[in-house]
Amino acid sequence: MSRDPDRPDFGLKPLALSLAARPVSTLAEGLAILPATAALWGFTATPAQARLARKPAAEWQALLPTLHLLEARLFSPEVDFRWLGGQGVVLSDGGAGGERVAGPGPDWYTRERWCRLWGEHLEGKGSWYEQRIPDPIVYQGLPADPEHRNPFVVLREYVRGGVVEHVRFLTVEGSER
Repeated sequence: MSRDPDRPDFGLKPLALSLAARPVSTLAEGLAILPATAALWGFTATPAQARLARKPAAEWQALLPTLHLLEARLFSPEVDFRWLGGQGVVLSDGGAGGERVAGPGPDWYTRERWCRLWGEHLEGKGSWYEQRIPDPIVYQGLPADPEHRNPFVVLREYVRGGVVEHVRFLTVEGSER
């Protein structure tokens, strides 16, 4: 593999664990699959607001059904649950609990990437704020010290034949990359 960051194969490694996908038809079904004791990052969007926060799974399970959701994404290194347009999917490594959609073999590769979250820390509010049209996104639970100015979503890409076929969010980090 190339070490040149301008090349599309930069950072690719052979896929070691299968990726499983489990479609869900209701929000309750997707929330029931989440690890009960885990703290999950979550992105939620309603007609009035968008938020990114870290909460225990039980809090997400209580909160999400009360929101008029346009979109939700709950994720941790173990699981990634996406809800959009009344349909959802749960992605996890290891192949347990769903249909294998990517697996070890000569065709599959993976790499981790970091996507910067823009915005600024709001002094006295304990959160970050990103102006988005029409509504802002508020990030909760991110570090506030000056060394952690640019939070990132860490994600894993699953690549076959040079094409990214699946993306799974892993965590949010507060430090520069």
